[in-house]
Amino acid sequence: MIGMHSMKNGTMQNGDMNMHMGMSMTFHTGYSETILFPGVKTRNTAEIIGACVIVFCVALLYEGLKVLREEIIERFQKKKKGDPDMGQQTVGIFLWPHILQTFMHILQMVVSYFLMLIFMTYNVWLCLAVALGAGAGYFAFRWKRPFNALEATEHCH
Repeated sequence: MIGMHSMKNGTMQNGDMNMHMGMSMTFHTGYSETILFPGVKTRNTAEIIGACVIVFCVALLYEGLKVLREEIIERFQKKKKGDPDMGQQTVGIFLWPHILQTFMHILQMVVSYFLMLIFMTYNVWLCLAVALGAGAGYFAFRWKRPFNALEATEHCH
């Protein structure tokens, strides 16, 4: 029978593998969830609420990180335009603004993929925490940015 855990000579039958591995790709509202790493598990309602609060804050700060990267680039470009000698100093890959931007880019990529993987748990509460945190972060950090500004630091959405 498909969907049942049938064993024959100690091996699983075809069609049973997906059911056994728990790879259901449907939204659910449970509180028992493994988040990113095997040791990070929620086992009750209080723990899933705590996880949602943390995920909300990470998503909110992720939006702030994107704005911060843009502001650092703009400040450096303004400084460069205001100082005629600065143009001579900006040639080179090992300058501190480029190194800082590189590390911030790595951080942004890691956080964005972690948020994506958390969303892909298909836990409704964690998905809402990601979406609402990103929305709150956009609201908090993007209000002073022009509406028509292209968000150059977008990667996953």
